[in-house]
Amino acid sequence: MKIVSFDIDGVLNNYPECWLLYLNNRLNFDFRSIEDAKNVLKKDLYDSIKKEYRLMGENSEFTLANHDMIKVVNSFYDAGFHVIISTSRPISSPIYPMLFNLTSQWLIDCGVQFSQLVHKDDTLTNHRHLFSKILFHIDDEMKYIKAFRDFGVSAYLFNFFDEHYSEISYEELVKLIKRKV
Repeated sequence: MKIVSFDIDGVLNNYPECWLLYLNNRLNFDFRSIEDAKNVLKKDLYDSIKKEYRLMGENSEFTLANHDMIKVVNSFYDAGFHVIISTSRPISSPIYPMLFNLTSQWLIDCGVQFSQLVHKDDTLTNHRHLFSKILFHIDDEMKYIKAFRDFGVSAYLFNFFDEHYSEISYEELVKLIKRKV
């Protein structure tokens, strides 16, 4: 079984922009970054609004799908790859009992073809049994890129908004399909 893994937030959608737009709209503020918001807001307020946002699923008017990356994901799926959608969202947490289903439904509504939705923690607990079969992982956060690489899995930094920040392009990903089939 050939496995590829893709993050959601920042790869398949416009996070953190969607979260900041929601937060700014909700509080009538103009935060430019998550760090800005965390520095200004009390932790309890930030966390409660983030919980509210998560419970909405992807129904926020601010969330945009990355259709170019979705086409890439679907190309891997169509080529016979086992596609893991790997997310650090707390989809297994009892605090968010509906988040797994909300996330799955958003992926389906966006036309993402995938085999499995997996929670990604800092130590990649739910991925460890698959490391020998994962060809690569795509993420927008360096801490996860490093974690996958530390376990010998090829991992590439990708950012929906800034190709200069990315280590791999859509075109290079499509070339990987042809080389790995």
